[in-house]
Amino acid sequence: MPEHTTTFAKALSAFHAASEDLQHCTRVEMLGEAGKPVQRRDALLRIVGTDNPLTGKPHSASSAETVANEEPVFSLYLRACTDAVISRMKAETAVQAARWNVELAIAEHSRMRETVGV
Repeated sequence: MPEHTTTFAKALSAFHAASEDLQHCTRVEMLGEAGKPVQRRDALLRIVGTDNPLTGKPHSASSAETVANEEPVFSLYLRACTDAVISRMKAETAVQAARWNVELAIAEHSRMRETVGV
C-alpha cells in the first residue's frame, strides 16, 4: 500500500476514534448536567436541620441553599461535572486536530498526484 494511502488511512482512523471519544465525553457531560438538580436536592435534604455554625441554629432551607455547593457529596458531584466539561473540551480539540491531519493527508496526496502525474 502506498505511503500516502497509509497516512490517509491512519489519519482517518484517528479522526474516527477522536469522534467516538467526543461522543462519549458529551454523553457523560449531559448525564452529569441532567442529574445535577436531583443531586442538589439531596444535598439540601442532608443539610437542612443540621447545625449552622454561623447562627448556632439548625440550617433552614434558605441557609442550606447558601452552603449546598460545599456539601461534601454534592461538591464531589460538581467536580465530576466540571471534569466532564473539561474532558469534552479536550475531545473537541482532538477531533479538530484529527480533522486537520485528514485534510493534510488529502492535500499531500493531491500534491503527490500532481508531482507524479497520476
